[in-house]
Amino acid sequence: AIENARLYDESLRALAVKSAMLQEMHHRVRNNLQTIAALLAMQLRRLEPESRGARALRESAARIQSIAEVHNLLCREDVGVTTVDAIARQVVQSAQISLVSYERPVKFEITGEPVQIGSRDATMLALIINELISNALVHGLAAEGGRIVIETSCRDEMVTIDVRDDGPLHPTPPPDSHASSGLGLQIIETLVHDDLGGTFELIK
Repeated sequence: AIENARLYDESLRALAVKSAMLQEMHHRVRNNLQTIAALLAMQLRRLEPESRGARALRESAARIQSIAEVHNLLCREDVGVTTVDAIARQVVQSAQISLVSYERPVKFEITGEPVQIGSRDATMLALIINELISNALVHGLAAEGGRIVIETSCRDEMVTIDVRDDGPLHPTPPPDSHASSGLGLQIIETLVHDDLGGTFELIK
């Protein structure tokens, strides 16, 4: 019994050390990513706000910041596990700063079940949600703004994440569609299909 207690204490100490090292790693990665995002923001101020280059740079900064927000979330967790809704809140908070303009207010709503997710999938999911928000802002919402809903559900061990806006439906791609949007959808499809083994459906 004494030997078992000693082994148990040692395993707890080892787990605590591993958890501390993991949190420190997430903390350092977050700081590095935030530095890169800040450098992109500095470069962005040198460009015309509505130019194609500025849009591409803004979207790239948002992608980097969304990953940084996940590491910020994970560095506060003990076991490197978080939830989909927590990730969505972090990404929305970042998007409101980097992607949403004051002239076009957007209301975000996060709803659904608190599905747990590991650190590897969390990073990919943050990028996916960021790209879906960006796509909705550019192509989905009306000119005066609107609402974006992020809903999570889990049925038979299958997790579904629905990101939708209240803008008009587009039977064909909008005329102002640009290359960065195509890159965003390509990022989504690659992460969903190849990395997460899921399916992706876009309704315009």
